[in-house]
Amino acid sequence: MSYIYSITNTETGRIYIGMTNQVDPNIRWKQHKWSLTGVKNGVKKQPTDLQLDMVELGIDKFSFNVIEECNSSMVSDREIHWINEYNSHKNGYNMVTPRERWDEYQPVNMCKLKC
Repeated sequence: MSYIYSITNTETGRIYIGMTNQVDPNIRWKQHKWSLTGVKNGVKKQPTDLQLDMVELGIDKFSFNVIEECNSSMVSDREIHWINEYNSHKNGYNMVTPRERWDEYQPVNMCKLKC
């Protein structure tokens, strides 16, 4: 089982759509919050807009919600669906569509599989 989730800035409505294969999707939320430590300490050199806003505004200004449970084999397609539904790659925190991300990293992944 996989999950599609949203992280919403409750002040602006700006949204991030993500996916996880974690047994408990709340683990993924904890990972997002944990990643802020590196942003606060200056260790993470290229924080995302989502991370910067979470640090600046505070984690209490963001909500985490599971929006769909789906089969693991469909999770990428469902993530694309929800990113498009919320237009979160243009008006939210998603930097690129999952398809663009896959196209960008596919040659690297294929090399790792073949090498």
